Amino acid sequence: MANRTRISMMAQRIGRKLQKLHPLVFRAQQLSEVLHEHGSGWRLPRSLTTDGFINGLIAEGELERVILDFGAESFECYPIPNISVYHLASYGVPRAYLSHHSALNVWKLATQHGSLVYVNQEQSGAPSKAKKNELLQEAIDQAFAGMQRESKSRTVFREFDIILIKGKATGKLGVIEYGSAKRERALLTDVERTLIDCAVRPSYAGGAKNVLQAFFLAKKKNMVSAAQLADYLFQLDYVYPYHQCIGLYMQMAGNYSDEEMAMFETKKPAYDFYLEYGMEKTTYNERWRMHFPSALSN
Repeated sequence: MANRTRISMMAQRIGRKLQKLHPLVFRAQQLSEVLHEHGSGWRLPRSLTTDGFINGLIAEGELERVILDFGAESFECYPIPNISVYHLASYGVPRAYLSHHSALNVWKLATQHGSLVYVNQEQSGAPSKAKKNELLQEAIDQAFAGMQRESKSRTVFREFDIILIKGKATGKLGVIEYGSAKRERALLTDVERTLIDCAVRPSYAGGAKNVLQAFFLAKKKNMVSAAQLADYLFQLDYVYPYHQCIGLYMQMAGNYSDEEMAMFETKKPAYDFYLEYGMEKTTYNERWRMHFPSALSN
């Protein structure tokens, strides 16, 4: 009881200290370090354990306990109350950042909003080099005839469903920290990386129609560099010819220059490719050798 009473007396002061740190999502180890560094200054009992420290701050409303349970793995963290779901998702999951539709939302390139939050956790290890010489047209056709495989790893936080995507190792290419208010700040992909990710996995962006709109808005708002897009795509080194997707999106958006599109036509397309998985009624674009949903040409 004495331990709890002292924490009660110092809770607001401790809370102010925590709010000066960044990010506002803590692990037990971080809070243990705070206790050991500042405990004597707060005149907390030496017998106070990390669990006691955490539980006391939760009881006083200075912290929350959040368990992001994705089924196969879970992450326990202790955020400051009332932080945004984007701040929690990007810092509560190790090696993760907002991507796809969530990044489109942050950049105001999405015309639809919803309760799904996409967080990409990169696989460990160095980025691997693609083996493009193994690509066969028959294999491409078969792969894109079915629906895109989607992550089944999801959890709920407040009214949001957080979707955990296990992305390829990229060294966090194009990942930045964005947001002026600390409680809203998040790690996420920049505009160019976001557009590429959405072109590669359109279902995580609400479909090809939404991706096309994002390409159009990014250019209209002068937010995108075609040279940066091309550089990122080169570094990502995909097996599939996603440069054909990028070129088609640029052409269909109608506001990219010939010079910008030419960056994705450095060599003649070697394969027929697909803008989306599992398409039924399609139209074919000869310039980019792309099958795309016929509805996009209406």
